Amino acid sequence: TEELNDTDDDTATSESSSSRERSSTGRRVRRGRQAVNYSELNIDDDGNDDVSSSRRKRKQSAKKETNKRGGKSSKKRRSSTSTSTISMTDSDEGSESDFTVELSGDESSFKGSDDDTLGLDSDNDDEYTSSKRKSRKTDSIPWNEIPLEASGLVSRVDQVDHERMVRYRKAAEQVGRWLATVDTLDLPANPLDRLLNELGGPDKVAELTGRKTRQVEIYDAMEDKKKVIFEKRKGEGRLDQINIEEKNHFQSGAKKIAILSEAASTGISLQADKRVKNQDRRVHITLELPWSADKAIQQLGRTHRSNQSSGPIYKFLISDVGGEKRFASAVARRLALLGALTQGDRRATGSANSLGLGSFDMDNRYGKNALKSMFGMIWNCSTVSVMETEDEDDKLYVEALRGIDIRLTEALEDGGDWEDNLVPYEVRTIAEETHAMLMYNLFTGRLKRLAHDRVHAIKDGRSIAGYMDSLANGTETKESVKPMIDEELTKAKEAGLNFNVLCNFWLYDVGVMYSDRKDSDVPRFLNRLLGMNLNRQRLMTQYFMKALENEINSAKSSGKYDVGIRTLKGNSLEFADKPRVFSFRGLTAKDDRVHLYTVAQDVGTSPGTAMELYNEAKDSNAPTSRNEWNRRGHRLEMVTGFYTDSRGYLKVTPKVFLIINSGAHRNSCTVIRPNTVRRTEAKSELRKKLMEGRLAACPDVDEAMAIWNREFELADIPADHEYQFSCTGRHKENFIFAGSIVPILNKMFAAGNISSRLEGEAKPYSVVRVETSAGASSNTDTEKDASRDEPDSEDEPEEEETRESEMVAAEPVVEGEEDIGKGVAHTNGKVGSTVFRGEITKYKDDDMNDDCDPSGTFFAKFSDGFKLKMDANQVNNARKLFEKEANALVSCGMPRVDACNSLDIQTAAGKNGKSKIRQPVLENGEDDPENYEQIFEEKFDGEVPDAIVGLMFDHKPVYMKDALNNDITVSKTEMVLRNLSKRLISEGVESARQLYNLEKAERLADDDASCGSKSDED
Repeated sequence: TEELNDTDDDTATSESSSSRERSSTGRRVRRGRQAVNYSELNIDDDGNDDVSSSRRKRKQSAKKETNKRGGKSSKKRRSSTSTSTISMTDSDEGSESDFTVELSGDESSFKGSDDDTLGLDSDNDDEYTSSKRKSRKTDSIPWNEIPLEASGLVSRVDQVDHERMVRYRKAAEQVGRWLATVDTLDLPANPLDRLLNELGGPDKVAELTGRKTRQVEIYDAMEDKKKVIFEKRKGEGRLDQINIEEKNHFQSGAKKIAILSEAASTGISLQADKRVKNQDRRVHITLELPWSADKAIQQLGRTHRSNQSSGPIYKFLISDVGGEKRFASAVARRLALLGALTQGDRRATGSANSLGLGSFDMDNRYGKNALKSMFGMIWNCSTVSVMETEDEDDKLYVEALRGIDIRLTEALEDGGDWEDNLVPYEVRTIAEETHAMLMYNLFTGRLKRLAHDRVHAIKDGRSIAGYMDSLANGTETKESVKPMIDEELTKAKEAGLNFNVLCNFWLYDVGVMYSDRKDSDVPRFLNRLLGMNLNRQRLMTQYFMKALENEINSAKSSGKYDVGIRTLKGNSLEFADKPRVFSFRGLTAKDDRVHLYTVAQDVGTSPGTAMELYNEAKDSNAPTSRNEWNRRGHRLEMVTGFYTDSRGYLKVTPKVFLIINSGAHRNSCTVIRPNTVRRTEAKSELRKKLMEGRLAACPDVDEAMAIWNREFELADIPADHEYQFSCTGRHKENFIFAGSIVPILNKMFAAGNISSRLEGEAKPYSVVRVETSAGASSNTDTEKDASRDEPDSEDEPEEEETRESEMVAAEPVVEGEEDIGKGVAHTNGKVGSTVFRGEITKYKDDDMNDDCDPSGTFFAKFSDGFKLKMDANQVNNARKLFEKEANALVSCGMPRVDACNSLDIQTAAGKNGKSKIRQPVLENGEDDPENYEQIFEEKFDGEVPDAIVGLMFDHKPVYMKDALNNDITVSKTEMVLRNLSKRLISEGVESARQLYNLEKAERLADDDASCGSKSDED
């Protein structure tokens, strides 16, 4: 524009009379014509000139003024008024160009071109002027045909126009190159579209995502290749009903695959419902776990709902990215809490273990201990580590060593003592201060040797940062620098550079520092991992998972692994006798009973188990200290193996121990004996015993096992007896309360002088699980049976033959007395066509029914409470009806014995609700003041279960007063029973004898009422 303002008057101004103005003296002055705007900013997105219309109006007014002057200067300004307009329009079919250039006005500057697409005007000046009055002819040429060379352009305006068009052509060529580059990019497809297309397309996959459009891959027969088209989703009904239609397609079996997103995870049921056609077992694959554990459970519930014929199989795709385990950990933790709340057990069905997420449940006390142990090794830059890095991870050490050299170089350049310069006198931010303090604490403390070695290396010109700079500026090559870097890296590792040092820098980068003192916050640690790059995430997660694995293995070897409810373990577990039964709630809840079980526990460790534990611990990868010997020649780390105690006071046999070292990162070892439970003992105490001669290593495993066998046999006595000094037996008794103990739990604690809120103290009770040896073996057999394959269809006829052989055949009545106990049935008209089963209870040979064979009267009792008199013919009909009902039950799979049971199988209408009357332990009128609990005790009538969960008090003896106010020593369990019973008596709770008398009276009243109604019916 500035250049146009400097052009000659005859080309840059208008000579029309309308362009002249008068000055203050009355003389006319000439006004400069407004410059043409050639800025590219006035071109819209389609390539059209936004000001073309306004410019056209301005030029039309200028032509009118020219016509008034007689067209004197039209020829003179012909070149100055010529313009060209560039537009981005679609070219003709077959053209290689996507854009064209519109040329308007005089195109005389291109007369020398042989391009016939320009459509140039060759008329004379008068014809041109007259045509300009009528219309303005506009032609277009492709942008790639704009000439790059300017030839014959005299006017400055034409030169600027041409330059602008050339710039446009070059820009269009650049855009074309960019588009061609984009077309060659191999970008990943949309995950949903890729799944949809690779699993069979929309015809085979039900999409429940809520999307309105999608990219579908189709086959183009004309081009013989597949291509992707963009289509709108369509359904049979409204757009908001597409998900419902897709769900129906999946449930009907028309589509065997369904893709769900979070948008469609609410209100959709895709389980193998018994009411739908598609009964195939669902396989639920989760590609990405959500942030919220509640949302994850909601998504898992889409295929696991009520009324399903089979449960789903869950598959979780979890990558090796460390931060992703944070989401799996949250879901696993939530599932464990749900199992504890709904079923009282974190190991309940549907928990994290059953879904395959058990290994991700890290937010527990084992995870906290593992994190604490890992941080301890990291902050101390310990040489002990459970991580073993590969050679490909050496670049991480080089990166850390380069940062160390840079910081030490800065400290050396400041002059003076480099240690003092590690903390600058002036720091501008808190981040700079914390980083400086981190380096100072490391280089003057745990990494002091490494720092001094690197200072000498920097002074000698062996800095890693210097090698990197020389490689970057080209003074050194990669082949020449790599051996020098490897040599410096080896020296640095010998001086103390290890994986724990690297972790110090990585954790600082994500805001985890020693000063935070949050070394047991597992969720915080997993969240901070997301701030690291993927390689660091992978290594840090592996470090934590191995530390967690060692923590769990150590707890298991010591017998202290907690899965929510403590499980009693031992060489064997059995119920010593039938449990004692108590009714402690009286008429308030007379059906609530508390059972007291006596469990015989063998706490010893058999020789076979000891050998298995030794082999497992020997082959474990627990970390050990590299400096196993101190200056005095004593070993610092306890070695896993057998040890003996052969001191003189042991007259019968030496003691043998199996000591398992869980690793150098732990301060205790697991100690196992043939006659006692496993325990943990501090390494310092064990080393002290070794130095004092109380323990001696036994390298001969066969010798140790011989001693173990002898002690195991000698310990086959009660735990309160000794087979030699300080060696007790291995058989002990445990007393466990089970049943309805929650309503009286506070009273039980009060009876045992136990506070319900114990903080920081060992609780004198624990919730335990007892699974006897028979129960464990039965569970194993059940698993084996469940793992067997289902029988083939060829075996089904054999089952049918078996069922036919079990069909019941009703025998006719032969003799009256011999028919007592046989099954009969009848229908009661008052209850529709319901069939009630019963049996013949009595036969009376009287003078009645002489026309029947045999004569006499039969008495029958049915499950609906009725008693009927029948003759022989009626009995035969009742027997046939009984046969029909029994065979129907057998055909449904019921065993023959149960189907022929006449009175135990009752209908809801016939069931009278009667149960056996309780039987108190004390006889009527008998009171034992010594044993108050017997007042509420009943006789046990049932089967002893194979497994129970209950409350167990510790075995420490306690002192209390008896009925005569004498001091006696009893167990905690006995104390609780006596004090609880004494309190209930004072509160007026009904005893077992009183409940028995009330039930007996109610039963007699019911029988009298029933007999009256039956006599009326007869």
